[in-house]
Amino acid sequence: MKDDNRPLFEKPLNQLLPPLPRREESTAAGYGDTSRRSPEELVAIARWQKRMILAVILLLLSGFLLGFVMFLAAASGADEQVTTVLALGSYLLVILPLQLALFVTWLLLSVKLFRPMTVALLVVLTFACGLGLVSLIVTVVRATAVLREHGIRVGLLGARRADLPNVGG
Repeated sequence: MKDDNRPLFEKPLNQLLPPLPRREESTAAGYGDTSRRSPEELVAIARWQKRMILAVILLLLSGFLLGFVMFLAAASGADEQVTTVLALGSYLLVILPLQLALFVTWLLLSVKLFRPMTVALLVVLTFACGLGLVSLIVTVVRATAVLREHGIRVGLLGARRADLPNVGG
């Protein structure tokens, strides 16, 4: 049986469609070819990445600490209204500002790393239930890859200061 006699849905796509023309990646600042990043851009990416990692660590530590305080308040037999005020106050004064700082830091780093449509998609994913962490991880991994492509060593807490290019200031 010849390939030409088969129905359309059984033929491979490369026989049905013409080949796509090769297109060059965009070389605009922040997109595509990462080898063209300036030292100032690399320093900015490293700083925003470090700030984002520190914000995540502070958010986790404050969450654990406030959870422990709430546990102690409940275990000591504190009034329900007192624990509610303590929980609400700690959220409004500690957790919410840290979450806002993390979101702004993540957004500023994403703008330096991705195309505008990708940033918009990541913002939508951030507000979708359970996918905010995925967008944070994608951004940190991309920042790490860009920095390593330029010979900057990146550790657990971000880029090493000694490896960053010297930029006036």
